[in-house]
Amino acid sequence: MESQEPPPSNQPIQIPLSKPIVIGGPTLRSQWILIAVFGAITSACLTVDVLAFPKDFEQGNRTPLTWVAGIVTAIGHGLWITMDRNRRGREIGWWRFGAIFLGPVAISLYLMHEYGLRALYLIPALAGIYVAIIAIPIAALLVATPAI
Repeated sequence: MESQEPPPSNQPIQIPLSKPIVIGGPTLRSQWILIAVFGAITSACLTVDVLAFPKDFEQGNRTPLTWVAGIVTAIGHGLWITMDRNRRGREIGWWRFGAIFLGPVAISLYLMHEYGLRALYLIPALAGIYVAIIAIPIAALLVATPAI
């Protein structure tokens, strides 16, 4: 008796993955676009605030646009964490709320946790982004105010 082999199947071979592949989800490019858009909105709010209320800025008083910039920044942090977790095929969990309420601290901790040694250059890049967002309103104030 000959052994009969089962007929070949047209089923694709499934290879187990350590993390799921997300097709059509967020990309690294879309994350950079998110950073640029929310950074521009935040910087614009702070620039208009500095130019409209220079005395309040010098005294350290908060104005409505300062609060708007803070809310926009918090939403941007939460969206970025959500996009990154989705892009990497991970559960979002509490990272989103940490990013919204703790801001740069939570983002830095997230980068250390998720990216390991790559955080050594990602955290300074993060700091550079924040410096750029804050430098634009300060430069606008310096240009707009007459020299003493």
